[in-house]
Amino acid sequence: MRLTACLLLLTGLTGCVPFAESVYRSFSPDAMRQIIVQEYGCSSDCAVRVVLQDKWRRETIASASDCHVAFAHAAWKGSLVSVFIDGAWCGKIRVAYDTATGKHIDFASTGDWLRRDIVSAYRITPQELAATNGDALACVTNEGSVGPSRAASEFYARHRKRPR
Repeated sequence: MRLTACLLLLTGLTGCVPFAESVYRSFSPDAMRQIIVQEYGCSSDCAVRVVLQDKWRRETIASASDCHVAFAHAAWKGSLVSVFIDGAWCGKIRVAYDTATGKHIDFASTGDWLRRDIVSAYRITPQELAATNGDALACVTNEGSVGPSRAASEFYARHRKRPR
């Protein structure tokens, strides 16, 4: 009852209805950890969080505000995870993390295997790569295109429950 009253008060004072949606998940090769990309916020202002979850804890390893997830992908190499998100209005979110040490690592050091994983997962063609000067990350964004990229459309079909 108190929670309901608090939510009604919050809605009345701010004019927004808070929500949270997990829009993408990726499990580690041993299935002991997962990356969860979440959209949080109100109808007029969304934030994105990248959460690492294991059996015992959840940790936000990246976040940005004024975002909408147009594309997200994570690739694992042992205890390392590399995440790329096209956050639409807030730009690109890039994070690389070593789950064994609990520390961020340089995203550039993971870029090659993340790109290869995206090319494989979304079956990006040589023609699509040629159109973006060989950059797989550009193939999955909407930059410079009239509409969503084929890979971004496929992301929506796979991971989003409703069109936006």
